[in-house]
Amino acid sequence: MKYLFTILLAVLLFSCSNNDNADLKILELSSGKLIPDFSSGITEYSVISLNSLRPVKINAIAEDESSKVSYNIEVNSDNTFKLHKIDKYKFIEITVTAKSGSTKTYKIRTVPKNFPELKVKVNNSPSDDYLYLANFSLDRKFRSEYGKFIMIVDNFGKPVFYRNVGLGSAEFKKHIDGTYSYFNAERIEMPEIFGSFIRLDENFNIIDTHRCDHGLTDMHDFEVLPNGNIMMLGVEIKDMDFSKAGGSNKVRTWEYFLQEMDKNKKVVRNWKTFDYFKPSDIISVYDLKAGALEHGVNCNAIWQYPDGNILLCSRKLDEITKIDWKTGKILWRMGGVQSKNNQFKFINDPKNGFSHQHTASVLENGNILLMDNGNFNKKGVTKEDIFFVPETRIIEYKIDESAKTAELVWEYKIDGMFVPIMGSAQRLNNGNTLMCWAKDSPAFTEVDSQGNKVWEMDLPKGFQCYSAYKFK
Repeated sequence: MKYLFTILLAVLLFSCSNNDNADLKILELSSGKLIPDFSSGITEYSVISLNSLRPVKINAIAEDESSKVSYNIEVNSDNTFKLHKIDKYKFIEITVTAKSGSTKTYKIRTVPKNFPELKVKVNNSPSDDYLYLANFSLDRKFRSEYGKFIMIVDNFGKPVFYRNVGLGSAEFKKHIDGTYSYFNAERIEMPEIFGSFIRLDENFNIIDTHRCDHGLTDMHDFEVLPNGNIMMLGVEIKDMDFSKAGGSNKVRTWEYFLQEMDKNKKVVRNWKTFDYFKPSDIISVYDLKAGALEHGVNCNAIWQYPDGNILLCSRKLDEITKIDWKTGKILWRMGGVQSKNNQFKFINDPKNGFSHQHTASVLENGNILLMDNGNFNKKGVTKEDIFFVPETRIIEYKIDESAKTAELVWEYKIDGMFVPIMGSAQRLNNGNTLMCWAKDSPAFTEVDSQGNKVWEMDLPKGFQCYSAYKFK
């Protein structure tokens, strides 16, 4: 009898203890990796890399089959939910209720604590596309406050995808073949960063890494061409003789090259800037007699025409250049008042051209859109001209290649806005224009065709973004 009582007591104690088990044995998301790795004793997690463009499936299984699992979010019958509908500053909470009634709650923070806070200031029926960007800071006192991420966010500033990218990134965008790419910084050569371009498939899995076949891979642009080839910019840092241009016979400078590679990473064409441009083409505010000339001609954007020819944007020439990509021959050159090789007459443009521009692109109607940073957009201005107040604007030109005319047909600017470096402009499918101001506030602005502001968002104080785009 004594033994029977002991056995019954043991069974009862085991049963009570089992009924009191509110642990999970499995916790995982179909998108993103939990940090730290799951353990039943750890109740708080972050998602290190997130993709919620598609419904996310959550798999939460209790150790005790009699325990019930519940959520603080709406979960479908197939255990999927839409992550971007969740407030980014809240946790997903998974509560396990044991048969005894005791509970245990596991939390998943969908956005890391060091994710930059994005503040939407205007949201008045903008394009419904997602914004693609990468944040970083040029100011040391702000760098440790937030991490460096590539991200896709909606018009409310909620992330639907993010990935921490270590040293940082300058460009993140979607391509015509449905893949994505971002620049992965690996080396800082002030005032520039070099590295590689990481290619992602439609589910944001890494499928390839792209580098130039020689020199350093530049951060400014990466394009997937209609034929499946890729195009990017590279840099060789070397000593060059500028004496024929009135400069020193030994100048440490950067020679940019434009490189096309096929699907097997075989170089199809390598277009070197100083084979076609002269050092004397660089605008006069830069001293060719100095021992070093950073950036060289400073190429920063590539655009391919439907016929295969290339539009190249070169900042220190104050010039955009059309190139016959089959032969490498320059077809025409267009630039502002400081440009030494402008072939175009500007119509209806009070600035008579542009200066230190970014992201020149060709629109469907053949017009050219670009960000005119405006650094030296005045005849005779120098770096030391304290009386010159530059202004930045987004401009669209109607081009007549035969008559060599560029008519200003649209522009947008904000009073007092000057963007000395970086920045981008993009014409959206609905006719709106998106601008990245390369600063914290405002960081991004979207306007309609009449110039009415329909959307605007800020980055945290002290943070910047080189370029930003909207895609479906």
